[in-house]
Amino acid sequence: MYSPFAPNHPFQSSIMTPLAIHFMSMFIKAVVSYTNKKGQPQYAYQLVQGIRTPDNKVRHKLLLSLGTKWSLPKQQWPILVERIEDILSGQNSLFEYDAEIDRQARQIAESLRQRGWSAPTDVQTNLQTVDLDSIEHEPPRSAGAERICLHALRQLEFINLLESLNVSKKDAALCAALVIARMLHPGSERETLRWMLEDSAILEILELHDQLPPSLDKLYRLNDLLWKHRVALQRALFERERDLFSIAATVVFYDLTNVHYHGRADGKLKCFGRSKQKRNDCPLISLGLALDAHGFPLHCELLPGNVSGKYSAKPIGREESTVENYPEVPAQRVQPDILDR
Repeated sequence: MYSPFAPNHPFQSSIMTPLAIHFMSMFIKAVVSYTNKKGQPQYAYQLVQGIRTPDNKVRHKLLLSLGTKWSLPKQQWPILVERIEDILSGQNSLFEYDAEIDRQARQIAESLRQRGWSAPTDVQTNLQTVDLDSIEHEPPRSAGAERICLHALRQLEFINLLESLNVSKKDAALCAALVIARMLHPGSERETLRWMLEDSAILEILELHDQLPPSLDKLYRLNDLLWKHRVALQRALFERERDLFSIAATVVFYDLTNVHYHGRADGKLKCFGRSKQKRNDCPLISLGLALDAHGFPLHCELLPGNVSGKYSAKPIGREESTVENYPEVPAQRVQPDILDR
């Protein structure tokens, strides 16, 4: 049975000595019982408890002798003691223990109870009675993942970057909310707006809750704004990643994918081609992405749906291909119109 405590659990890195492994107030130690004819020490195993005497010295109090033939591997001693203390204190374990460890722990705990051992009673408790029918709360909203994503955007100085492009402070914050929504709840602008207002606390976190909620048209305009500044944003964000992680600007991978589009082909951006989603009945739009050696996005672009990789960029595989000499996508690239509203 898998145990979360072994072998790389943090408990395994506790202070160890050759003959004892300390674990909380209880621990198991081996003491020399006798020496055989070959001069080899033979050990007896004991469950002891560390106590502090009135003169501020630590002494070991013997709780139970485990005998000389006790054969549980030493790396499992802390797990056994953990289980013993759970049983004695009435604490339910979050994880499932190995069957043999659980059996021994129950046997040892029962032996300790028969010897009059009990859990410490000096822990003060403060119990309060709560009437469940009297509890009132507003609809809960998620906030943890939003804070993590916002922290990442602040590390990249995303909002400051937008403000440097003459974007208002409020619009820059809403753009950050849009990006976070794409990370956590990808969907259409309509679904994004519903998620912001009903399921997420992102507007409160960005201190936008005391203003009028954004409209659907507002989100459309902000997406257009992000597309307008995409080149400056991509360049600045990649440079910021280089500064944060001290990485060289090296292009090592470039790939294309495509998505199908429900509508008519226009012969420019929306074109018929080979669909990777097996939707050859729909016009396609290709997406190109270049990554550096560490997997950070360097550049992305929308291309016509009938473009293939060999026509969109030169092969990239040499580490000396840097950002400065990164091969440009050919002139067949076009400016996209509104994709989906």
